[in-house]
Amino acid sequence: MTEPPTPAPFSAADQHGAMLNAFHVMTALFHRERTGEGQKIDLNLMDAAIDLQVEEIFLEMNLDKDFKRSEEGIAYKYLSAPYGIYETADGYVAISMNPIEDLVETLDLSLEVEYDTDKAAFENRDQIKHEIEAQTREWKTQELLDTLLAEDIWVSKVQDYEEMVEDPQVQHNEIICEIEHEQAGNMTMVAPPVDMSKTPPEIKSPPPMLGEHNREVLDELGYDDADYERLVEKGVMADSD
Repeated sequence: MTEPPTPAPFSAADQHGAMLNAFHVMTALFHRERTGEGQKIDLNLMDAAIDLQVEEIFLEMNLDKDFKRSEEGIAYKYLSAPYGIYETADGYVAISMNPIEDLVETLDLSLEVEYDTDKAAFENRDQIKHEIEAQTREWKTQELLDTLLAEDIWVSKVQDYEEMVEDPQVQHNEIICEIEHEQAGNMTMVAPPVDMSKTPPEIKSPPPMLGEHNREVLDELGYDDADYERLVEKGVMADSD
């Protein structure tokens, strides 16, 4: 029986919405540089969530086929086996879009279901995944990775966050960093994901406490101390002093 809808394990709409906002602010600033004209940017989280699924929505709306989720947990309902998450003897691996023939040959499998055409690979994906996973459960994760990667099969270990930050590629990319917070102490954070040769991004300050920069922002806007005290007294904002 197919599992019920499952929430994503991260704030997808919030994060994509923030990126869309940043991109369009830069576009508006560029337009202003060229024309001297400002403009309003209107964005909401619902539209951001829909935009994040643009490929999937296109397929659903334009192909004359009623796509259903896989019974065997294949992550993407538009793809055939072997795409999905497979249990091993001591964990899980993700197997991507590989020819099933290569996977069958590498693991010396004998599948009881037809898989040698695109149509068969899609229609029989649940049984194919079930039969392959019955074999991957006999393998230790690292042994399976070594075997499949040696044959150029797209596969990766499924990691939790603690394992991920220790991954050699993650460490090489320097995407995880540490900063010092005045109250919280040492904090582990995600570093800027893009490098730039002339203006490299950096984390200049730790996450602020509630209201920490209120006075600084109001000073920039021309408010005086009396305005600040009045806003705090009325509960408009927290006192940062």
